[in-house]
Amino acid sequence: MTETGWDRLCKYEFAARILSILVFTLGILTLLSFPYLEQGTAEYAIASYNLIVITVFIGLILLFRYKCR
Repeated sequence: MTETGWDRLCKYEFAARILSILVFTLGILTLLSFPYLEQGTAEYAIASYNLIVITVFIGLILLFRYKCR
């Protein structure tokens, strides 16, 4: 039998769960910080970029969950 890349990746489900918890926690903390940031400041730009990166990671985690279930 040949093992595909997804078969190898699905073996790391525990690591994906830890990554999921970390990404969701950072996403919630980022969203909670937005009311305290002024638009146009460096902190706001970093938080916005952080939110974009977290959204990409959530998409990858959802793809992982879809392919491995």
